[in-house]
Amino acid sequence: MGPPSRALQTTGLPPVPRQRLPEQDLSDVVQEVFKAVSLNINRFRRDRPGDTFRGCLRTISRSKVNDCFRKKGKEATAAGGSEAHGDLPADY
Repeated sequence: MGPPSRALQTTGLPPVPRQRLPEQDLSDVVQEVFKAVSLNINRFRRDRPGDTFRGCLRTISRSKVNDCFRKKGKEATAAGGSEAHGDLPADY
C-alpha cells in the first residue's frame, strides 16, 4: 500500500483531517479509524435525511485526529534539540 496519507483515499474513505498532523502519526490515526469502523459498523444508522456513511467516517476520522492530539499533549516533551547539543561538554 502507498503512504499512509493516501491510505484512506485508495479505499474510498474520506481523508483524515490533517490539522497539522505529523506524518509519523498519520498511519496510527488511519489504523484507529479502521478499527473504530470495524468494531462499530453495526451501530451505523441512516435514520434521518442526510445521514451518510461518508459523514460517519468523517466524524470518526476527526475524532481520532483529536484523540491523537490529546495523547500528544499529555506526553512529556524531551528537552534538548540542536541548541542543547551545543551546551554539552566538548568531550561528551
